[in-house]
Parts: sequence; structure tokens; C-alpha cells
Amino acid sequence: MLHAISVQPDEKGWIVLAPSLGVKQRFATGAAAEFEARRIGEHRADQGEAAEIRIHLKDGGVAARFVCSPHARTKLFWEPPAAPLRGLQPA
Repeated sequence: MLHAISVQPDEKGWIVLAPSLGVKQRFATGAAAEFEARRIGEHRADQGEAAEIRIHLKDGGVAARFVCSPHARTKLFWEPPAAPLRGLQPA
């Protein structure tokens, strides 16, 4: 499922809306609202769900659009050792 998240101006500041997630939050600044929208989008991606974020201007136009794709949950083939290797001397 693709979650739609939008940042929109209103008479008291900025609103973050994500209807499919039941989110409606008001912020004093657009920067704070955008930060929260991105946080929500990244959280959904971490949970394996996609999210589209649209940032609107005060005149209603779209300033930016971001897509948060689900993150791959694959294990690395190589992992660094948990403890330093012993017996090796610096060159």
C-alpha cells in the first residue's frame, strides 16, 4: 500500500496529513512539518510500506514530491568481526 502524506498550509501554520495512517498534525513552521512528514515516510519504509510525500506551497502548488520506498531487509554477506583480530602486527 502506498501511503499519501502531505504538508499543507492552513490559517494557523502548516498541517501534516496522512489519512491512511490517521495522522493530522499542526506545526508552526513549514520546516517542522516537512521534517515530521519525512520521519513518518521513513518509518513506513522501515516497516516495508511505501509512502509518497507532497510538500505544498502557500498558494496551493506542489513544491516537492518525495517517495519513500520500502527498505530491503537483506543481511550482508560479510560482517566485520565483533572483536579485534589478535596476532596481527602493524606494518
